[in-house]
Amino acid sequence: MGVPMIIVTVAENQKTIAESLAAEGAAVNLGPHEHIDYHLIPKLLKDILQDSKKRGSMSDSGRTLVDGLGCSRIVSEMKKMNSLTSKARS
Repeated sequence: MGVPMIIVTVAENQKTIAESLAAEGAAVNLGPHEHIDYHLIPKLLKDILQDSKKRGSMSDSGRTLVDGLGCSRIVSEMKKMNSLTSKARS
């Protein structure tokens, strides 16, 4: 995707992906919403906005993880499955 992210998790099932994106350098993970000091977010945003190298690095990391073609792959697989199901009914 290439868009630097600041992540706040609101559900347990988001924890692993948030941690992984942060570990890869594509995001800053603030953790669960109930433990965040929301007063720190403006400073974090300012730091990221003023640091072009950090934004570039986060962007590069994000692009290596997400190519933007996931929807096309899903649709392609769904069409294959539909074709197989249709043939099985014939």
